[in-house]
Amino acid sequence: MKIKNLISLSVVALAAMLFAPAPGSAQVLLTAANYALLGGTAITVGGPGPNPIVNGNVGLSSSATTNITGFPPAVVSGFTVSGSPAGIIPTGGATGQAGADLITARNALFAMPHIPANDLSNLDIGTLAALRPGVYFSTSATNQTGAIVLDANFQNGVAWVFDFSLSLTTAANSTVTIINAGTNGGKDDGLFWNAATAITIGDNNTVLGNYMAGTSISFTGITNTLASGGVRALAGAAVTFAGKVPGGFNTTGGPGGGDFNGGLMYVGGVLVPIPPPVPPIVPPVIPPPPVFTGNVILSSTGLYVPGSSGVILVPGTQYPTSTLTLDGNSSNGSAPASLTINTATVTMTGTGNTYTGGTIVNSGVLIATSQTLPVNGSIALNTSILTFNQPASGTFGGVISGNGTVNKQGAGTTTFTGANTYTGGTNVSAGTLIASTSTLPVNGGVAILPVGTLVFNQAADGTFGGLISGGGKVQKTGTAAFTLTTATTSPVDVQAGSFFFNNGLGATTVSAGALLGGNGNVIGLLTNNGTVSPGNSPGTINVTGNYVQGSTGKLLVEIASVSSFDHLIITGTAALAGTLQVDILGGYNPLGQSFTFLTAAGGVSGTFGSLAGFIASSAATGVTVSYAPTSATITFTQLPFAGFAQTPNQAAVGAAAQGNPTQTAALDALPFAIFFPGSLNAMSPQGYQVWSDFAFARATSLADRLLREDRAVAGHDEYYFEANRAHGRSRADLDVGSSLYTSDSGLIGGNHLVRPGTTVGAYFAFGKTTSGLGSVGSETTVNEKTLGVRAGWVDGPMFVDAMLAYSFNDYSATRPIVFPGTAALATASTSGHQWTTGITAGEHLKAGAVTVSPFGGLLMTRWSANRFTEQGAGEFDATVGHQAAFSLRSQLGAEARMTLGLFQPHVRAAWLHEFYDDSRRIGASFGNINYSVKTRRNQRDTALYTAGLDVVLGPNALLYADVDTQSGGTTRVLDEWRLGVAITF
Repeated sequence: MKIKNLISLSVVALAAMLFAPAPGSAQVLLTAANYALLGGTAITVGGPGPNPIVNGNVGLSSSATTNITGFPPAVVSGFTVSGSPAGIIPTGGATGQAGADLITARNALFAMPHIPANDLSNLDIGTLAALRPGVYFSTSATNQTGAIVLDANFQNGVAWVFDFSLSLTTAANSTVTIINAGTNGGKDDGLFWNAATAITIGDNNTVLGNYMAGTSISFTGITNTLASGGVRALAGAAVTFAGKVPGGFNTTGGPGGGDFNGGLMYVGGVLVPIPPPVPPIVPPVIPPPPVFTGNVILSSTGLYVPGSSGVILVPGTQYPTSTLTLDGNSSNGSAPASLTINTATVTMTGTGNTYTGGTIVNSGVLIATSQTLPVNGSIALNTSILTFNQPASGTFGGVISGNGTVNKQGAGTTTFTGANTYTGGTNVSAGTLIASTSTLPVNGGVAILPVGTLVFNQAADGTFGGLISGGGKVQKTGTAAFTLTTATTSPVDVQAGSFFFNNGLGATTVSAGALLGGNGNVIGLLTNNGTVSPGNSPGTINVTGNYVQGSTGKLLVEIASVSSFDHLIITGTAALAGTLQVDILGGYNPLGQSFTFLTAAGGVSGTFGSLAGFIASSAATGVTVSYAPTSATITFTQLPFAGFAQTPNQAAVGAAAQGNPTQTAALDALPFAIFFPGSLNAMSPQGYQVWSDFAFARATSLADRLLREDRAVAGHDEYYFEANRAHGRSRADLDVGSSLYTSDSGLIGGNHLVRPGTTVGAYFAFGKTTSGLGSVGSETTVNEKTLGVRAGWVDGPMFVDAMLAYSFNDYSATRPIVFPGTAALATASTSGHQWTTGITAGEHLKAGAVTVSPFGGLLMTRWSANRFTEQGAGEFDATVGHQAAFSLRSQLGAEARMTLGLFQPHVRAAWLHEFYDDSRRIGASFGNINYSVKTRRNQRDTALYTAGLDVVLGPNALLYADVDTQSGGTTRVLDEWRLGVAITF
């Protein structure tokens, strides 16, 4: 059985010792105590030496002195316990007596009583629990592996005896230790290792006490002693040392300076423990009657239910006391009750207190928990102390007032929810106090011991101006912001929400999702797994220690100008990861500047994994973070917008936009170069070129109708009325898209035959055209009014027709300016006019019912629109200057007409050639930055096809219908329908 707790030896107290102790000897070893090394046959000291033998002789009890070897290098010095100089004693009477005394001592030790509880047989004594003084024995070969601990139980003059009927062997690194020594440190203690056969001490052992063997004692390696010695080796045969004894063998250098030959005495030749001194008889002290310093009063309106202690509070009556435990419960009686404590220390342990009149403490101490105080009850501290000794978690919602102090003790958590106003400060000695800026006194000091934690759980933003001291932890929870206006050296743990400071903090940790911001110093390690934002837009955080940013961490740097931006200054090292976010303040443009925002005197390692904020992913800006051995710098570069253009028009718009901060910021936000052509097109006013396109298309349509032979009859006037609808599509290029348009118009006119073959006439045309401006969502409307004259001449088959027209035009438009990150809507309105003149000549060639009329002619149009400024798009509004366009085109074609009674179907085809096909410029500006864009060139050659049917209703009336299509030109006419009637009066 393995013994873990051994019973110490019962003191053998003889009656003679108790009442009349006989003379005895406290020297167990007798004259053998003068020897450090005593052998029977040989003493051998090996090892490199020197191995000092101190305060003890070296000698052999029977064999010749020449059997002592190893001296030198071993040396003997000091004085024996009898006061004689120590040395190597020649074999003779003195050594023989010492050998005989050793046998006497060993036999006396073996003869001491052995009780079963102290039987160590078959046990490894290095695995036992601490051993109290006593006699221990083993009838088997005994081993020690590890430490044997001897517990003196704070007593002087104690002894440990180990009787081994066989051998004792210790393993390498085994030790002997004494704990809980008496007042003299063990000076008069005894320790005896008594083996019937051999003792073998392993390598690197720490030894203590008197090692006595019937045969040999072997020290097989390096041997250490506890303290400075207190050890002897006394053997019936040989004593050998195979290794060095670094501290030497000193018989009197043990703990307390003892030689560990005490604790026992001979009485009649028998060894017994030395009895402790008899304590003096002290007469009993009769305490004086108690003097109470104060009292406790439950108001007369209350009720009290006593607890097990027997304390009874009589309502309205003082209970005198200095220190009191209230284990009962107080409640309201006839009215709300109160509890008053005057100049006393009261501990409340009852958990059923429900009185609502409040607690008043006058010059006293109240110790309670949130469970023993009335729920939400008020407490007034008048030069007093309230201690929450909280072993478990709880919440207190009452209001604590007065000039007293609140202490938090115990490992549990106390949560304050009341609006407390006490002014004596707060102490967190242990556990956790959860509060907020709404529940802690506004500027009250808080002392937190290292084992305590103060938590600011902010449900709403708040500021705390009290001094926080003591070195305990400050923790921030809750989603709202917390601002600390005073300096503290306490460590800070920001777990949620925002923590702002203006002076200093201790070592700080920022959890994922939380933010630390402000100006000041962080004394110690700053660990950022959330967001660190130096300054109050902007500012500096100085870290007196190291800075570590994790993969979820973000460093937020704000830049207001070239000299005003956030800094993180670190005296130690900076280990970087996570995100760098850069925010620009006040519209400042940092492009072309560099900002060294982080310095670390101890060196920078790692890099930020990502860059966010400002224009970190812009195609037109270069934002780079560079790392030096002790710093990090961000550099902003601006690329010209024109470099992303695919056309000269886009380049012109981009160059102008570069001078406008708002437009620059919008284009700088484009993440990819592919977005630039479309964005520049969206900003360009080139879409307004459709106004001149429509003007030329309407002029062509009007001329096609009027430059035909009239039907005027001598002596009569011809009048015609016509309705027209056309559908077409404007042309597109890389700068502007194609738009469908619809044009509705009317024509009223008349002709008069002034002489045979010659007619003159006048007309009025009006119309409305709606279309886009070549971009998605754009729209424009053109309203026109035209006045004109015409003339016709006929001579046989030959004919000539001419026209002149002047048009008044009103323009309105809306165009979305939309590209990634920007959406605006610009509106515009202006007016303009145009001149159109044309002439056509041809010949009618008749063959039966068919007439073929080849013709040719010229058409000239000059158009203009007034200057205007767009509205509604803010900085994206463009001012468009005066516009003008000119067209000169010829036409060659033929018409075929068949007369079938009342019906005259006809077809017409013409080739139109543009002589003036250059593009025109549209001058514009963004604010005071001028630029121009060029329109696309007019298509030089196009074809115009017409099919129609005239119905002769009589000699004075004609109904006609035509449909046209044009293959190209400024616009492509998909279809144009014309329906009219001509009447002769």
